[in-house]
Amino acid sequence: MPTILDCTVFTLDMPGARDVFLKVIDLWGRNDEDTSLAEIFRANGVPPAQLTWASNKWDLWLQVLTLAAKKGTLRALMYALADQLAPALRGMLDHLPDAAPVDALTAFTVGGGAFDARLLPQHRAFLDRNPVRAALDDLASEVGARVLIVDGPSGSGRSHIWFLIAHGCARMGLPLDAAVRIQPSHITVAGQAWGPLDLMNEVAQRLDWPPPEFDPQAQPDTHVRMLSRWFKTNATARVGTVRWLVIDDVSAVYMTEACQRMAAELANAAATAEAGMLRIVLLGYSGILSADAEGYVSREHIVYLDAEALKAYFKDLAASVGEDLDSEAVEMLVSQAAGAPPYTVPLPFRRIGAGIGRVAGKYLQTVGGQ
Repeated sequence: MPTILDCTVFTLDMPGARDVFLKVIDLWGRNDEDTSLAEIFRANGVPPAQLTWASNKWDLWLQVLTLAAKKGTLRALMYALADQLAPALRGMLDHLPDAAPVDALTAFTVGGGAFDARLLPQHRAFLDRNPVRAALDDLASEVGARVLIVDGPSGSGRSHIWFLIAHGCARMGLPLDAAVRIQPSHITVAGQAWGPLDLMNEVAQRLDWPPPEFDPQAQPDTHVRMLSRWFKTNATARVGTVRWLVIDDVSAVYMTEACQRMAAELANAAATAEAGMLRIVLLGYSGILSADAEGYVSREHIVYLDAEALKAYFKDLAASVGEDLDSEAVEMLVSQAAGAPPYTVPLPFRRIGAGIGRVAGKYLQTVGGQ
């Protein structure tokens, strides 16, 4: 069976990849150019001139392993290192776990971790947002936060985060219905902003709970108080495995003030361990939570993405297959995806988003397969 040494893509989440990476770091941890290493690199498809020797040892060796994998010479390189410089390396190489080959498109789509993907299904490009990715990783861990709040101006891409969450949950092997989204802007309620009961009826439907039975004519404050208790009771009893509840459009445009407080109460419950295994993500909320919850939530503020973010995206795209694009090549990819400059701020992602994904996919299929 093939191992990581036979793959044309090298990412640290692949079976055996981290073992190989940490071993070479341990054996050759210096940053300065080593003549003996350089000769072995050159003989096995990794031109020393393409390496950033001045970078830290982690980046240098990740660059070496990525380039060798792309060239299809990773196995030859590693055994050459073992035979010529470090015989003890062979024992580890001979016992690497099986690893199914991964192509460049799959690697860039999947990413190294659950929320690292830059190209999601249906050609959805997901640019930048590394702090949000880190916050989602924390939310997914057993010891991390249980609530993430993301705010930012309209058009900054808050709602797009849902697609990364859904993809990440699938990557973690969670059931298809483990992550659900509630988005008032896509569900009209007689043309009115949602109230607390509207929100909680939708929560019950999406989580497959019995609907709340409260007097629809009750005062909003009464609804918030009673529905908070109803939510905690059901979440504690019914959410025994990890589920993600993403509430979008948490703003005055789509929710009454009481409904926004209702959304905050759900976050309060999750942050204070009163919502079972539920993770809560509020998109668009800029208010505060209760004093005992506020210190245990993650908050991220996002801003508009511009042409520079798109250029960085294509640079990362190239780096994922061991390429280093010059500025002219990057500009060409950007123009293919977004049209000719000048570019607006923010970029019109609703119009060009699918185009970015198609250009990225085509690039990976052509360059990554060389």
